[in-house]
Amino acid sequence: MFTVMFRLAVAGALLVAVPTCSGGETIVKTVKRDPKQKTAKQLVTEARDQANAGKLDQADRSYGEAYANAAESPKLAWEILQEWVDFLIHAGRTGRAVAVAKQYYGDNPAEGKGYALYADALLAANKPQEALGKADELVQLSPDDPRGYDCKGRALVMLERMDEGVEVLRKAVQLDASNAKYHMALGSALHQMGDVNKAALEFRSALKNAPDDPEAHVLLGMALRDQSEFEESKTYLDKAIELDPRNGRAYFELGVLYNKQLKQAEAQAAFGNAVKYAPNESRFWYAYGEIYRVQDQFDDAIRAYRRSVELEPPFPKAMGKLGGAQEPDELLVPRQGQCRPEEEPPGDRRLRAVPQARAQGRPQPRARQGSDQPAQAPVARVARAARCPARTAGTAVRHDGPPVAGSWNCWQPARRSRWTSRPRIRYR
Repeated sequence: MFTVMFRLAVAGALLVAVPTCSGGETIVKTVKRDPKQKTAKQLVTEARDQANAGKLDQADRSYGEAYANAAESPKLAWEILQEWVDFLIHAGRTGRAVAVAKQYYGDNPAEGKGYALYADALLAANKPQEALGKADELVQLSPDDPRGYDCKGRALVMLERMDEGVEVLRKAVQLDASNAKYHMALGSALHQMGDVNKAALEFRSALKNAPDDPEAHVLLGMALRDQSEFEESKTYLDKAIELDPRNGRAYFELGVLYNKQLKQAEAQAAFGNAVKYAPNESRFWYAYGEIYRVQDQFDDAIRAYRRSVELEPPFPKAMGKLGGAQEPDELLVPRQGQCRPEEEPPGDRRLRAVPQARAQGRPQPRARQGSDQPAQAPVARVARAARCPARTAGTAVRHDGPPVAGSWNCWQPARRSRWTSRPRIRYR
C-alpha cells in the first residue's frame, strides 16, 4: 500500500497582495519548487540504476517518489506506475506489485487500464482465478478493449483451460493486431499446446510490430529451437541478449538450446546467467540443478534444487529431487554414446552422493514402501544393452520425450515419445 503525495519545498515564499471582490486585499502565499529537489524523471533514472545494481529496496522507494512527484502529470505518472509494477514483478516482489496495482485500481474504478494492470500483477503472483475475475470486469466495462481479453486469455491458460484461452487471446489480437504483446501471448499459448508452427508465426508477427523487443526475440528463438532450427534460434536468442544483457529468460532458453546440442558446459554457463539475472525464477534454478546433476556435480545440484524449492512458487519437480523421489521415467542423461542397462549395481558412480548426503544430513533416497531392501538412488530408464542404439547410432537413448512446448507453464505434463536421438535433461 502506498500513498500518493505531491511534495512541494518552500524556498523563498513570496507574499503577494491579491484584490478581493469587496475592493480590499488579501495576502496569499505562493510556493516555488526547490531547484535541488529531484524531478520525477531523475528519480526514475536513479531507480533504474539502483535496480541494475541490485539495490531493490532503494529502487522501490525511488519509483514511489517518482510516481508521487509526477502527480500533476497523469500521463507521466501512469508510465512511471507501469514501470514500477513491472520492476516489482521482475524483482520477484509480486505481492508488492499486486498492492501497488490494486491501489491504482481502487482509486480509478472507471479506468480500464487500472483493471489490466491489476490483473497483470495477479497473474505474475500466480493468482489466475483472481486475475480472471478482474479481466471479466474489464470486458464488461469495455467490451471493445483488447486488454480485457488478453488478461482473460492468459488467466484461462494458467488455469489449463487451453482451448478457451486461445480463443479469447485471438479476440485480443483481432481487436489490436499491431500490439506485439497480444501476439506473444497467443503464440505462447499455442506453443504450450504443442502447435509450434503457428506459435512461430505469432512470434514473427510480434517481432514485426516490435523489432527491438527482446522478449519477442526470446520467444521466436525458443520456437525455432523446438523446430530444430538451431542456428537461426541462436541468432534470435543472441539478439535478445544484445538488446537486454540482463534478460534471464534469454539465457535460460539459450541453455536449453545448448543442452539439446549436447553442449553441456555452455548450457551450464547459460543457466548460471539465467539465475544470476532472474534469481527469483524457481524453474531456472531447477534447470541449473539438472545440468549439474547430469554432469555428476551432486552437491551443486542439491544447492540449486534447494533454492528452487525455497522460492515462491516452488518448482514441483525440485521437491522430488531433494527427497530422492526422482520420477521413474525421467532421463538421467548419460554421456554421449554410453549405454547403461536398466538395473545397475550399487557401486554405480551416481550413488556416490548418497553417503555424502547421509553424512551432511541432507535428504536421502527413500526405500520402496513394503520392501526390506536398502534405499537406492533412482536409476535412469534406458534401453537394455542388447538393443541400445548407441552401439550403432552413437547417441540414441531411451527417453520419455522432450518437455511439452511452451516454457511458461511449468506444470504441463510432457508428451511422450519412444525414442530420441538427443538425450536431454528435464527442465520443465
